[in-house]
Amino acid sequence: INIYNWENDIGKYLRTKGNRSLEIYDRKLLNVLSDKYYQGWIDENITLDTMEKFGIKFYDRLQQIVITIYDENNNLVGTHCRNLNPQLIDKGMKYDHLRLLNGKELKFSMGSVLYGLNVNKGNIEYTKTVYIFESPKSVLQCENILELNNSIGIFGLNMQKSKIEMLLDLGVENFIICLDKQYRSMLDENGQETKEFEKYKKIVYKIADKLLPYGKVEVIYDDIDLLEYKDSPSDKGKDIFYKLKREIIE
Repeated sequence: INIYNWENDIGKYLRTKGNRSLEIYDRKLLNVLSDKYYQGWIDENITLDTMEKFGIKFYDRLQQIVITIYDENNNLVGTHCRNLNPQLIDKGMKYDHLRLLNGKELKFSMGSVLYGLNVNKGNIEYTKTVYIFESPKSVLQCENILELNNSIGIFGLNMQKSKIEMLLDLGVENFIICLDKQYRSMLDENGQETKEFEKYKKIVYKIADKLLPYGKVEVIYDDIDLLEYKDSPSDKGKDIFYKLKREIIE
């Protein structure tokens, strides 16, 4: 039982390779947010308990789901917001950072943070294994998919050196790449790989090449048409995830 989290009090005095460039924000800034949870995420297999555990909030003024971002020492280093306002989405602002009325903006460098590491690092260290997803939402879904949630989100398709160092500090030996399905089909009508799938493979190999010196690298991807276009391997729930996992390749 987590009786006392010392990192909340003295974590700001700790510095590791991955967070030297990150500004640490006062958690009191989050007091303007509400403990409300988006029904659409609940429908996508993210429970209320999970959203509370990972500090998901809601900003009523702008109708945003607010994903609070912490470094590995549990310091608040930014926010990642999902806009629900159709007008903002139409303007290409599906995602943003928190912008408060007083002008304060809680933004962060996506290249310096692994989402979920502050919560899941114990499981990662224990299993010496990490599931690497693109988005925070997949990490939240994995709370009810994996027996021990040892997943992280890399905020896109880049695996920077600082992120690898954070995982190596935890003794990770097994890396499982779980990117979104960025292809409609693997093969064209002539049985040749589609350009979309070739592009997806290049991205996977680029990440894998960076990880191969440090351990075993595997990939979970959809070669049996269980996912929709741009789905994460976690989007369809536990049963589909483990069907995909059975097709895992090294």
